[in-house]
Amino acid sequence: MAPGPLWSGFIWRLEFVNALYEFLATPLALDLLRGTPLLPWYLRLLGAKIGRRVYIGTTGFLEWDLVEIGDRAALNDDCVLQTHLFEDRVLKSSGLHIGADCTVGADSVVLYDSKMEDGSRLDALSLLMKGETLPRGTAWAGIPAGWSSSSDRRDALRCGTQVARGSPRAVTGQASRGTGQGTLAPVPSV
Repeated sequence: MAPGPLWSGFIWRLEFVNALYEFLATPLALDLLRGTPLLPWYLRLLGAKIGRRVYIGTTGFLEWDLVEIGDRAALNDDCVLQTHLFEDRVLKSSGLHIGADCTVGADSVVLYDSKMEDGSRLDALSLLMKGETLPRGTAWAGIPAGWSSSSDRRDALRCGTQVARGSPRAVTGQASRGTGQGTLAPVPSV
């Protein structure tokens, strides 16, 4: 979808559909379908690409054709898949991808142009910023989301290696220059 100015007819039609969905369809019918196999089926009819055995405990997304959700993913209560934003009074929108076996925590927000690779997790009350990618098998938390854990992190902690929040490549066990204490320094990309 191309960016459009706030005052264009397209934007007003989009906001009208959004209002019908949020204030009419959701309270009257869709809230009853949250967490059931019927909601993914209905959202597929609207154009969302949703895999098999997906749990959807939210109605928090609008541009259904811009959403792609892999098999066995879980979208927990009241999370939001935000496929558009107004920036400087211009609508910007794009798709987002949630891979297989991913979990989006309750009340979390996933912004457009982001990707959750297979098996990644966004914890509750977290924000995945636009254009970011969560690597396979990692867990992220916070606003904005920072690296929380993965099997590599658990193995590093078991061996006494320190892990810095915020970067999946920030694992080091080097002593700092001044204190002899362990330091948290980024590991160069390979």
